[in-house]
Amino acid sequence: MSKRTSKYTIEEKVDMIHQVLSDHQSIHSVSNYYQLSSHTIEAWIHRYETAGVDGLKESRGWKHYSEAT
Repeated sequence: MSKRTSKYTIEEKVDMIHQVLSDHQSIHSVSNYYQLSSHTIEAWIHRYETAGVDGLKESRGWKHYSEAT
């Protein structure tokens, strides 16, 4: 069974996000520099904007949903 782990630390992800949001670099230029898909950085930005730094943490188990969901 494989474990999903990120190649990048949370600090590195936040740095990349800040390069796009604060330093006004394009997602394309940041993704090329780090050799990532631009979709990955877009997803990280979305998770960061909705859940903060905690949204960038990797899931460590199964998600449990209530029956109402």
